[in-house]
Amino acid sequence: MHTQVAALVSPISLILAKLEFIISDGYCGQVNGEKTAHGCTITVCGNGEALVGTFCGRGPCNIFGCDCEGGCLHGHYGESFLQRNRRHNIQLMRTQMITTSSVDAVTGIFSKSRLSQSNQSVHHDASGSSFFSAPRDPLLANFGGSSAECCTTMAKLDFTINDGSCGKVNGERTDYGCTITVCGNGEALVGTYCGRGPCNIFGCACKGGCLHGQYGESFLQRNRRHNVKLMRTQMRKAGLF
Repeated sequence: MHTQVAALVSPISLILAKLEFIISDGYCGQVNGEKTAHGCTITVCGNGEALVGTFCGRGPCNIFGCDCEGGCLHGHYGESFLQRNRRHNIQLMRTQMITTSSVDAVTGIFSKSRLSQSNQSVHHDASGSSFFSAPRDPLLANFGGSSAECCTTMAKLDFTINDGSCGKVNGERTDYGCTITVCGNGEALVGTYCGRGPCNIFGCACKGGCLHGQYGESFLQRNRRHNVKLMRTQMRKAGLF
């Protein structure tokens, strides 16, 4: 925690994914999705299940989405959704990571819990490859009086490495292997935000833009010679609340 800017890493219960997909063997409702003009859509928690309520906790959470009874619904979002519904022949077209927050409980500025969309978007092309579009964070940008791009999304990776030590890939040793927090381009987080250069205190308007990429996949690609195996990916968000 960086107290000079009151930075906070959001609990995973606050992070969701809005998926846009097509289904060849069934219909949208069979996987709890909703029909759209271009296919289907669903908002899921990390475990790939449809969001029920406001937060992604296994049980009730406090008004901030923290201290959820039973912990959070962890997983790989889109990948977990595909795995759960593999019999339906689903193709993901787009994955949009979003956060839900109850900032009115802290600041009184917002009247209700709401989704802060476009933290990051993953687009899937016809070949199955994916890429991230520029993230924007309306919540943090509004506090800065601007709609500037914000570089506040990162990923905590838990992994094992067979060809080297944790430090060889800038990771830290844990009881179960290694851990590292990376930006979209797969590089270790340096400082508070994932900007190419200095950012304002909200993590927005970073000089040179944000370090975009595919987080865990980019990390694996950068370190493919070390035979790294990802065990868990936690999407996180640095911000003021």
